[in-house]
Amino acid sequence: MKLILKAKNLKRFTMRATDGDIGSIDDFYFDDESFVVRYFIGDTRTWFFGGKVLLSPEAFTDVHIADESISVNATKEQIKDSPKPDEKEPISRQYERELGQYYGWGAAPLTQPRRSLFGEEAVEPHERAAVDLETREESHLQSVNDVRNYRVHAINGEVGRVSDFLLESDTWNIRYLEVDVGGFLSKELVLVSTDWISEINWRDRTITVNVDKERIEAAPDYFEETPLTREDEMRLYRHYDQPPYWEARRPY
Repeated sequence: MKLILKAKNLKRFTMRATDGDIGSIDDFYFDDESFVVRYFIGDTRTWFFGGKVLLSPEAFTDVHIADESISVNATKEQIKDSPKPDEKEPISRQYERELGQYYGWGAAPLTQPRRSLFGEEAVEPHERAAVDLETREESHLQSVNDVRNYRVHAINGEVGRVSDFLLESDTWNIRYLEVDVGGFLSKELVLVSTDWISEINWRDRTITVNVDKERIEAAPDYFEETPLTREDEMRLYRHYDQPPYWEARRPY
């Protein structure tokens, strides 16, 4: 069953290898063109000397909500001996290739392809992966921790800041931005679909969405500790007068 999970809540989860616990979730790397999580960053220092490791959702066999754990199809020794990222440098496509070869992962994430934020023609996952590995000088990976607190701009002005991200457990798409529109003196959370993002400016640390500011501020109440239901999503899309992603004919 698909669940929509907050990134902050997922950081409480334990990653569980086939032969025992390996560590907690420290961060997530997502593709900045598709808004799909490509890697979970695990902090394994509690269990063994090894620092941070990257694990693709391809390695996950189950998500356990009750005990807040994720099962990983690898042994502790495999994970301990895996290629480690340079924590001071961006993740390169060469490192991604080495990591995929080590674990035997495919190059493409297990998700449906989504449109590019920059107007490129969309391609199927296996086609995108081939293009990525052959032509990209650097991978388009961004850290969830880094993008949190980016300013969010509507079509007619700034509306708030990114507070968190909501992920689909079956595809690991980042489906929604959780935006705090309450300002410095209060906390008022609303949801905005990542499908409505029109631009991301990494230099200015801003995200622009193709929605009116007043409509975002008047969005349905969202309570971060309450699981998001399909009824909540339907109410959200009706408010924004947008076709639901589960019904719309996808251009990707």
